[in-house]
Amino acid sequence: MLPPLYLIPILNALFGWLLVKRTVSGIFTGLQKNPHVLTQNLGNLTLSKGEIEAQFEGIDWVKELDPLIDKRLDSYIEQIKQKIPMAGMFLSGEIVKTLKGQGKEEIYKMIPELKSLLAEQIATRVDVKQFVQNKVAELDFNVLFKPLEKTLAIVSFAGAVAGFILGCIEVFLVKILS
Repeated sequence: MLPPLYLIPILNALFGWLLVKRTVSGIFTGLQKNPHVLTQNLGNLTLSKGEIEAQFEGIDWVKELDPLIDKRLDSYIEQIKQKIPMAGMFLSGEIVKTLKGQGKEEIYKMIPELKSLLAEQIATRVDVKQFVQNKVAELDFNVLFKPLEKTLAIVSFAGAVAGFILGCIEVFLVKILS
């Protein structure tokens, strides 16, 4: 039979394991039972026009839009040739290149204005708060927390080890002081 003094590390390990497991499980259970709390807190996130514009700054719009603009200008020139057959004689070679170049140049000049307008429209028309609240409300917390079960087990084990170590220190101190 073990002397009562040596039960201290074992009891501390059990207490550490239970404390951590119960605390972390309580957090997860609380979120599962009251998802509206998380939904409301995350829903308070909003995007300002400046924040949206800042996100747009990282995009090379000319590079991103160039293939689309080329395709649309080519399509537009073909439509003109079909609607006005006489124009087909003049719209070829260097003239097409010049027209496309001028058109692209004008479109590229509009990009800063378009970014600003788009950012303003997103900031005023898109209800980020409601969007986030809806998405969080759709979450299945059982599926969300399933991968965290292994982490919970590891953290609980760490609590048990910490409790055991503290129990050993307590026993050591009691032995020294008595």
